[in-house]
Formats: sequence, structure tokens, C-alpha cells
Amino acid sequence: DNWHRVTDFNGQVLLAKYHTAIKGYIRIVPTQKGFLGREKVHSGYKAKLKGEVQLEMEDIRFNETYNVYCTDELSARMLLNPYMLAVLDEWREEMPVAVYMNGDTVVVSFYSGQQLLKTPSSRGAIEKLSLSSEYENIQDKLVKMYRLLDTLNHQL
Repeated sequence: DNWHRVTDFNGQVLLAKYHTAIKGYIRIVPTQKGFLGREKVHSGYKAKLKGEVQLEMEDIRFNETYNVYCTDELSARMLLNPYMLAVLDEWREEMPVAVYMNGDTVVVSFYSGQQLLKTPSSRGAIEKLSLSSEYENIQDKLVKMYRLLDTLNHQL
């Protein structure tokens, strides 16, 4: 065959609709090492867009691993208090996450590198498949993801 696979994103996206009290929007984007160790925007995300302000936070480590873009600096600083910066830094140790928030929507992308419901690829994998262990695995991952969403919600 004359085709190849390109993977833009391998992970999970959690979207929640609720009132956030945020004016405008906030984008929290993970960075990756660039040329000569300089940080650059994680692939798949745009750098600062027209109308956005890029914020530098008080936490140097956070600034090295995330870029924050917003249309309302006060809302962004209200959300990104020292506790929230530490929470996102902890997540970065496990996997990169990206956050988008506006007045009524929160979207969190988890770069887990895995699918929650992966199809077994062989007969042996099918025979080893345990629905109860798969259920526990998915439940554990979703609990952690919802905790981050809950933490974001409580900061507002």
C-alpha cells in the first residue's frame, strides 16, 4: 500500500460545559524542548494569537513547561494561583496536559500516549483480556482526570 499513518494526538480530551466566571478565554499549552534547549510551543498548538497576551507566571519551573495565553489577564491570574501552578506541574511529571477555558466551557487534553479502549491486536491478547481489569484501569484514569477538572473548577 502507498499510505502512512500520522498521529497528531494520542490521549484523551475531557470537555465540560459549566459557568466558569472567566472573561474571554485562557489557553494553557505545554511546551517542549526546542533547538539549543529553548522552549517552544508543543506541536499542534499555535503560539500567541491576535488579541492574546502571553503571561509569565511567578513560578519559573511552570514557565519552562507551559505557555499561558489569554484575552483577560485578571481571569488568568485568578485561576493560576500558586496551588494551581503546582497541580499542573505535578501533572506534567506524569503527562503533558493542555487546558482551554472560557465563560462556559473547560477543555483538558491529556497526552497519555494511550487509548482508553484499545482493541486487542492478536488472539492471545483477546484471550488475556479481562473486562474487570480493563474497567478498573479506565476507572482509575478517569478519576484522576476528573480530579484535575474539579481542581480547576474550585479555583474559580
